[in-house]
Amino acid sequence: MNGAGGLQRGAEAASHALRDACEEVASKTPRSIDELSEFMGCSNDGMRLTFIVRLSGFDADRAGTQDAMSMVRKDIGRQICRNPDVPALIRLGVTLVYRYIGAHGRLVGDVVIGPTTCTV
Repeated sequence: MNGAGGLQRGAEAASHALRDACEEVASKTPRSIDELSEFMGCSNDGMRLTFIVRLSGFDADRAGTQDAMSMVRKDIGRQICRNPDVPALIRLGVTLVYRYIGAHGRLVGDVVIGPTTCTV
């Protein structure tokens, strides 16, 4: 029983650390990533971190946008997994969500990075 309580405290501590890190990162936004994308913020729900990225010139309602997003989803995931910190976070139980928004704040798509995305 004490072991389970220790796990719970560990998960709570990790969640609080993620929240604090997310707030620190979010305080420095918006931040340009490249000519087409801008980091807009971060939020967390326990062990799930969501990063908001705005894509300039993308209209979620435009024909082909959703198809294009699904085609690049795997490549984006591979790029994210190359960051040496990402597999370590996944081993700790963290799920990363990269939420891409386009014109008018409309959702273009999510890339979810979890245990089945990166080899951990």
